[in-house]
Amino acid sequence: MEQNSKYIISLLLFTGGAACCYFLSLLAGLPFIVPVLLAACLLYGLYYFLFRGQPVLPYNTGKAAAFIFVLSLYYFADNALRLAAKHGGWDAWAIWNLHARYLRSPEHWQNMFLNTESEHPDYPLCQPAFLAFLIRLAANHFSLVLTFTFSLVITLCGPLLIFSELTCKNFIIACIVFLFCAQDIYYIATGVSQYADTLLSVFLLAALVTFNHAAENIKYITVCAALLGFAAFTKNEGVILASVFLIFYLRTFCSKKNIKYTLAGLALPVITVVLFKLKAGVTNDMAASVTSHLAEKLTDPHRYKLIYDSLINNVNQNFYYTAVFLMLYLLVNTVQQKWPGRQLLLLITCLMLYMGIYLITPRDLAWHLETSQSRLLHQLMPSFIYVIALQAAGVKINFAGRFSS
Repeated sequence: MEQNSKYIISLLLFTGGAACCYFLSLLAGLPFIVPVLLAACLLYGLYYFLFRGQPVLPYNTGKAAAFIFVLSLYYFADNALRLAAKHGGWDAWAIWNLHARYLRSPEHWQNMFLNTESEHPDYPLCQPAFLAFLIRLAANHFSLVLTFTFSLVITLCGPLLIFSELTCKNFIIACIVFLFCAQDIYYIATGVSQYADTLLSVFLLAALVTFNHAAENIKYITVCAALLGFAAFTKNEGVILASVFLIFYLRTFCSKKNIKYTLAGLALPVITVVLFKLKAGVTNDMAASVTSHLAEKLTDPHRYKLIYDSLINNVNQNFYYTAVFLMLYLLVNTVQQKWPGRQLLLLITCLMLYMGIYLITPRDLAWHLETSQSRLLHQLMPSFIYVIALQAAGVKINFAGRFSS
């Protein structure tokens, strides 16, 4: 794995691990020094696990390519600062950052579970818990700066991780993809809105990247499993993404050689998610009423049409170039008489499951699509770009996750 990729993945592992440790410490009523010490141990463990004894391989790039990278970085920063709102989007200050404010208080954090009328206390806590941890480290100062900086860094992590993975395979493709992401207004605007969807998207992307390096070193099975677990602790949709990923590669994750590494990676986030759901004691509002008029919904052609029309409209407005890249990918595979890669099928399966949720939603369908469909697509977009870009770079991935040219 590229050295820069390791830095990004280490940041994501630290985010998820520190969030789990902080929430568990609140649950157990432990003093703040405990999650601080655990986070310090986690940092050392990440260094030992991912970096110790690994040589740094410098990139051999030309001045023109470096200029394109710096220019893309400038465009990204300029767009992010221009599009960012002080308190983020609606869901940021009404849910994610509000949860972080609850979690900053070791005495009153459980009051978060009392507001069931206008809030969502069942939403997983990875991002709010990590933000609360950071803010308490800063002695409860700079909360606005920390929340915005975190959202900006996480938003940048997706394109940077793709760029890092493509650099030594095809630097031209890497620059094109990074420049495209730097100009993607919807991606950047959603990222700096401070929603948890971007963190979930990067966890999924990083899981794909680490799985593709599992043939190099079996420890990446542990890293991949941990990232999937942290995705489940980030949003309820993360459970879907993690489950589909594990099912698609069940033979790899559950082989006699790999099962202990898989369980080691899943242990902390799965325990945290289970304890959180038990503590929340709140039934998910969708899950509680999903069976209402189920047969009627499944046989209503109007619902299918509404979902399809909304999907096409969303793609045309916010994901047009990603869709073009996907169509070209499928066209090339058709001409070459090849099936799409397993990872693309994995992502398409996740997309179909997302659309299936709308089919059976107990809420007003038009409202539900308008308020959330674009963000569900945002969760998958970086991974689609990564998989398509690998194909464009001439890289093939076999079942075990090994790269070949």
